[in-house]
Amino acid sequence: MYTHPTSFVQRTFPPMIGCITSPNVEQICRKNNLTFAEMLRPFCIVNVGHRLRDPSANDHLIKILQICIQDVNDIPPQPSLAKKFLNESVSGASCEVTKAVVVNNLTLDIPTECKWFHSWSKTFLSVQYPSDHEFTKHLLGCILVTSAVDPPETLQLLLQSLQQMQAVTPSKIPKWFSQNIFKFYVVVHDVREGDREKAIAFFNSLKSAYGPDHCFFLEINSQQPQPAASTVIHDYWTEYVTRTQELDGSEHGSSPRTPAEIANSLGGMPTCVINESDGSIRSGGSPEMAQEAGEMQQSVVIHPLSPDIEVAPVNVSSNQMQTSDINRVVNSDVWSGLQGSGMQHGNLLTPNDIKNIRSLIKQLIVQVLIPHVEKQIYHLNDQASNKKGVSRSLFTATKRLFSTSKPGSVGAPYNSVVYANDAPELQLRRLGDLYFMFTNYGLAFQAYHSVKRDFAADQAYIYLAGALEMAALSAFMQGDTGRKAVDYMEEAILTYLNSCKLPQFATRATLLSTQFLRERQLYGEAAKQLIRMTSEDSDLRSALLLEQASYCFLYSNRPNMSRKYAFHMVLAGHRFSKAGQRKHALRCYKQAYQVYQEKGWNLAEDHIHYTIGRLAGHLKLLKEGSQSLSSLLSSGNKQTPTQQVTYLREYLHMLHQLNTEEPSTDLNILPLPTVEDNSARVLASASPTTNLMLAFEPDSPADSSVWAKMEELAVTESLGPPMIFRPTIQLFSKNTNNIVNPVVVANETVHVQVMLRNPLQITLLLLRVKLLWEFHKQDGEVISNSTEKEECDTYVDSRVVESISLPPYASQQIVLSLVPLVSGQVNIVGMSYTLTCPAANGVQNTDVPAVRGKQLFAVRGPKIRPKKDQTEVAYEKDNRLNIKIIDALPLLQVDMENFKMDMLSGQIEKTVIKLKNTGNAPLKNLYLVTSSSQLFSISSKCVVSDKIIVEQPPDGGPEYGEIFKEKVRTYKIMQILLSSNGILNAGEEISLPLWIRAPDQEGVTRIKMLFYYENGLDNSTPKYRVTRFSQDISVRVSLQLSAIVHRSNLHEDKDTMNIAVTVKNLNENGDLLGAVTIYLVQISLATAKWELQPKAVYSKDLKLVSQESYSFIARASRSNNEEKEITDVCLQDTVVEPGTVQPYYDFYKWHIYHEKDDVPDNLYKMVLCLRWQGNITCGSEPAKFVNGLSHVTLTDLAVPCIWPEDKNALLPKDQVETLKIFGPDRRSNLSRRLPRRIQLENALSYSLIHDHYIYHSFQERRYGKEKLSGKVED
Repeated sequence: MYTHPTSFVQRTFPPMIGCITSPNVEQICRKNNLTFAEMLRPFCIVNVGHRLRDPSANDHLIKILQICIQDVNDIPPQPSLAKKFLNESVSGASCEVTKAVVVNNLTLDIPTECKWFHSWSKTFLSVQYPSDHEFTKHLLGCILVTSAVDPPETLQLLLQSLQQMQAVTPSKIPKWFSQNIFKFYVVVHDVREGDREKAIAFFNSLKSAYGPDHCFFLEINSQQPQPAASTVIHDYWTEYVTRTQELDGSEHGSSPRTPAEIANSLGGMPTCVINESDGSIRSGGSPEMAQEAGEMQQSVVIHPLSPDIEVAPVNVSSNQMQTSDINRVVNSDVWSGLQGSGMQHGNLLTPNDIKNIRSLIKQLIVQVLIPHVEKQIYHLNDQASNKKGVSRSLFTATKRLFSTSKPGSVGAPYNSVVYANDAPELQLRRLGDLYFMFTNYGLAFQAYHSVKRDFAADQAYIYLAGALEMAALSAFMQGDTGRKAVDYMEEAILTYLNSCKLPQFATRATLLSTQFLRERQLYGEAAKQLIRMTSEDSDLRSALLLEQASYCFLYSNRPNMSRKYAFHMVLAGHRFSKAGQRKHALRCYKQAYQVYQEKGWNLAEDHIHYTIGRLAGHLKLLKEGSQSLSSLLSSGNKQTPTQQVTYLREYLHMLHQLNTEEPSTDLNILPLPTVEDNSARVLASASPTTNLMLAFEPDSPADSSVWAKMEELAVTESLGPPMIFRPTIQLFSKNTNNIVNPVVVANETVHVQVMLRNPLQITLLLLRVKLLWEFHKQDGEVISNSTEKEECDTYVDSRVVESISLPPYASQQIVLSLVPLVSGQVNIVGMSYTLTCPAANGVQNTDVPAVRGKQLFAVRGPKIRPKKDQTEVAYEKDNRLNIKIIDALPLLQVDMENFKMDMLSGQIEKTVIKLKNTGNAPLKNLYLVTSSSQLFSISSKCVVSDKIIVEQPPDGGPEYGEIFKEKVRTYKIMQILLSSNGILNAGEEISLPLWIRAPDQEGVTRIKMLFYYENGLDNSTPKYRVTRFSQDISVRVSLQLSAIVHRSNLHEDKDTMNIAVTVKNLNENGDLLGAVTIYLVQISLATAKWELQPKAVYSKDLKLVSQESYSFIARASRSNNEEKEITDVCLQDTVVEPGTVQPYYDFYKWHIYHEKDDVPDNLYKMVLCLRWQGNITCGSEPAKFVNGLSHVTLTDLAVPCIWPEDKNALLPKDQVETLKIFGPDRRSNLSRRLPRRIQLENALSYSLIHDHYIYHSFQERRYGKEKLSGKVED
């Protein structure tokens, strides 16, 4: 409700008129739930259109005039009651409508109108006591009201009471403008009950006695008992009704008229406080209660405006009418603007009665009030003119000449100047007030400007401040745009504050001044004045003024001050909170947050969030409060652990209270812990064949291609080459194609992994964590487990994790699971859990309530490339959490017994693979595909057929093949023997013996096996399933084997060669496995071109401890049997299994298969294998014996070969690798399939044939001849 400054000033300083009524009149008006003064008040704004003549015979047109009619028994409320009025004037108003304001590209929602501030301003101005330094609150006249049923002497009693009030010296409340006041007589006639003829006769007698202009006959209560709808009038009085307070009949305290009397009355002046519950008056009023109303402290000089002074009413009559018989009305303006008790007013009044009331007011103003004011103006002007410029005494003249103190300065003394009631200064002030109240602002300014110089010379600072204030208002009301009015008002405020110590009048002047400053868009100066009036003595006043100052900063354009707006709005909210106005404090903090939001000012945001949460909690706005505290917990990066514990406790208590008072079937979304967006991974494999967390590790692109290749090979082997092959996805994540829904069989477990993050510095404890889902039945019905219904268990079984502890700042992957029980579709929407604040030992803290809530999962597919005219970012649909459930499929569960995670390089261990069909359908055509065939050996009795498929290296020569040797993959496909009918029924199990050989290189190696199987039922969809098995092996070094081949020059029937072998135990004593002692058992040669000779040179004790080496020589000769691929030489006395049996043959065969070379007839390409036994001892544990197999590949004569070798030594030293950017350079020398130089040098073998012993006597012949022949072979 915007009020123009001129209207606000006119409403603040209306002409005041008193009213005295008889009890019968009040009884007639009470039928309408009104008093007589209240009945008139809504119609006191009149379009007069009348002229007021000034002493210069100039007519001033009064267009609109507002008067105030007040019962003479009305008194301003006592401090405690005034404080209650002010508080309720603010608390009774609320912000209903907001508007958007754009400042610095920031859109802010602010109230359309500040009803609470307007209501407080009106109440604040109404609860003030009238002062003797100004006459705007003094009564100009009195209305005497009787009824036709009153006895004739009633009017005389009313006149007698009026005379008593005027005769009191010093003056009491009510205060009169002068001794010469006008009187207006009203006769009230009740149409429904009174005798009209008798009333008319009584009224005629009044007219003859006092004149027709000063009398009025008012007929009311014309309404019929059952009025028609058309005759029911609007309730005009809702904003004007008053509340009454029963008071005892104690006498008024004497009111000091001047500052001199104030100083003399400090010692014995009584103070009273009204008890809010029973209304009784008690002595000893608290100065704190007076701050809101009078702003008076006992440490400063008390002024007559203080509500601690005048409390007792004046009796209307000493005999017939006692005040105790009438409810004395507290100042009727106090409750203006507040909603009444809700009762209907004016029930018996008709439109004609309202017309009569308007006529009464019009006659009162035009025919009585304005003529009376004209006379007063003439009289006062004459007095002021006759005494103008005459000093009252030599003392006054001396002060005017030698005074140095400046009004308004801090520390200026409060001078108690006494003016007589008829002093020319006061007469001139009265003249100015009359001009001002009757809208002649030009003459009013002249009067105020003239008298202020006299007050300044006399150092009468309170009179000076009043004159300055009214002079400034007069200039403002004339539309003066200069600085004079602003400076006058500034000086008035400072004088009230510093010299007079009267903050209540400074506040009034500030309220009036800022109206005009804002109208002129002087927002900076308005804010300065408002902020100056804030202090510690009144929280409510300070809050209201700070809020208005913040709006001044907001509307300021040069520059825009949105941050000052927010800062002062926070200050206003704080003072509102201290004043008990939590509703407005909450609103202020919410408005300020609009500026601080997402600016990176974490401490400011945290303070606002916490305060909003506390205020909303006190106001029972539990949902809003919990949301604010939730935001506080989500951004805890700048908070201390102690603060975070406090915030978490507050949040849990508030949310617990919300759930208790407002039970809801839906769970609240909790702020802690946070779930990383798009982090959900769904494992559609019902029974992972390895560690669960390992199964959730995303495959690298290379691993994904390996799994896809193994599945494609199995599909091709069983069903033939597919037209379009799409590999099975078992782990759905943000990196997979999730357009198609995952498919899971009923009664199989679905695992979901999400990343939880604890953003706080305290530990979080989650209890009973489980997945939230929606189950879509085939008939379209949707079932959800968020309501904890028992029927949910018949569709999906949700597995519960009892406790999860998240350390400070921790990010932790958790795995939750569920088991769908019937076919349909399960949409996983989030997870539910109980959040609590753990105690120091990590267990649940029973002092803090545990709250059940949820977190929702957010997933989205990859970004879609926008079209030309598309501005919004779009994403592909992601169905990884929307799982399709089907009825019957087989499910192969793979378990491996006695599998060792830590092994020595080359160690061979036997284990058993157990394959069990845990599904609800039979399976057939079981295939095992592995990419690590060199590490496996399966009993041939369990295999129907096997096949090895090698990925060919890129096109190039042998050297090129050596470079890519490690990148070439070999896959082995085996069809597993199931039973005689080739079916593995549901629930059946088979076992496969398996030997695993650890890789030769140290480190962690992952073995991969894929099991492919088909549904034993016909026409099933999908046609097949796969089960992946992967396991990591940690490999420790064991042996390093090196060998070099030399041609033997001995003449034999066969070509022979010597193999020099060196074996070193690479194990160190500090190894985690313990001390390893190696025993050499057997050497084998895997080649079809050579065979080992039993004549090996070695010692009997082939035992190697840590870091010990041993060398020996073995001999091999050309083989005549190409089918004999492996030959052995045992290095121990005990007989061991030959290399032609499983599992050794499978490991040898791997090397024989790779013996083929691009250059034909490579005679010296062979693999030397060494079988060994290890004895591992670790501390006091029993020794463990292991078997192993090491090998080294021999390539050429006189070329040393070492294994394990340095990975960096893949190229010959004399070979320079060509830079390849887009694949191999086919023009380079690497692409020429030519033999290497070392092969050409050893292409020929030769031997000399001669006798071993030759006898020759050199004494007989100085030289001898002996037959010698040579043999050369390609």
